This record gives sequence, C-alpha cells and structure tokens, in this order.
Amino acid sequence: MAIKDWLAKLAGPKGYGGALGRTASEGASGLANAVFMSHATAPGTPATIVFDDATAMSLAGFTERYLESTKIDLLTLTSEEKVLFKNLHTAMFCFAYVLNVNAAKQYMRPTSASKFNKGFAPSLLHATVDSRLFPTAEAAQAAVDPYFAACDSTPTGTVLNFETPASGDLLEHLISTSVDRSEVQLQFGFARSGPTGFGTTAIAIAEEILKSIFAAARHYNW
Repeated sequence: MAIKDWLAKLAGPKGYGGALGRTASEGASGLANAVFMSHATAPGTPATIVFDDATAMSLAGFTERYLESTKIDLLTLTSEEKVLFKNLHTAMFCFAYVLNVNAAKQYMRPTSASKFNKGFAPSLLHATVDSRLFPTAEAAQAAVDPYFAACDSTPTGTVLNFETPASGDLLEHLISTSVDRSEVQLQFGFARSGPTGFGTTAIAIAEEILKSIFAAARHYNW
C-alpha cells in the first residue's frame, strides 16, 4: 500500500473531510471570482438576472464590469462592488459546503458521511479565516448563517444544473441572495458563458468534487 493511501485510510472519512475542506475553499474562491467577474449592472428596480451569455446581457441594456478574464484588483472596486464581492465569496463557501456534503451522503455510508462532515465543516470554516475573508471563525459563522438559511429555503433540491448552471438550482439562489444582501439599488446581470462567463468554472469544480469523493468512498469502502 502506498504511503498516501495508508495515511488516507488511517485518517478515515473525518480526516479526509478535513483535508478536502481546505482544497474546497480554493474552489469556492475561484467560483466566487468567476461569478463576480461575469457581472454587469443596469439602472432600474433591483433585480438579479442570469443570462446565457454576455452578448444577451449587453443587448438587455447591462454594462459589463469586465470585458475579459483578468485578476481582480480589490483596490479598483467601488464600495458597493466590494460588498458584492465579499457576499459572493461567502455564498460560494456555502455552495461548496452543500455540494461536498451532498456528495458524501450520496456516495458514502451514513456513518462515514457523518464523520466526513465533522471534518469538512470546521475545516472549510477556518479556511475563510486563513484566506482573510473573515477575522475569526465566529465572524465567519455569523456571516455564513444567512446563506445557509437561504440554502434551506431554496425552492429546488438541485445543487447545480450541469446543463445550465445557475438556472433553477442552488447556485442561482445563492447568487440572488448575495445581490439582495448587498442592498444596491441597481439591476444585476451575470453571464454563464462568454469571455467572463462563470458556467465552465462552476461545472469543472463540481465535477472534480463529485469525482474525488466518489473515488475515495469506493477505494476505502466508506
């Protein structure tokens, strides 16, 4: 048995969950950046609309914040944009949590899935502190609670619509919640595809999570 396999088996589902929580935080941040970069605004009654592509968004009268994929410079953001940026990061941590925990429930035995969650949840929460999104774990918990409440109230049980991301799924609900909690008096649009679209990133992250948890559960008979 290879040393990494031996260590993984020794750590068990809880240790695996703790390790995956740290990597999941990176994926959550990447997805939050992609969603933020896809956004556009328009005057009017506050609303959130997810468009198939940037062209449709532009034709609807929205002004894109970014025309191409680039590194987000926080110093260039307005105060309203900084609020939305942080809200999206908070929301995507919640999205990552639900996606990982649901995958564990789907592929592992109930006892193993419970142990996985006991390792994954605190690890992901502390990752928000390590990434400096929040100053303390307590502050992080207080910030994510409203988004978890939004998860509970989502009208659909679908976490991610793989054919059309952010369409009738939890991702769409969390994006809308991020905008609502930003309390900006504008219409917000987001593009699934195009130079700054977030759809490909969302699918890639979700597929990697499902693949990893499925493989671990089968390999270690969890």
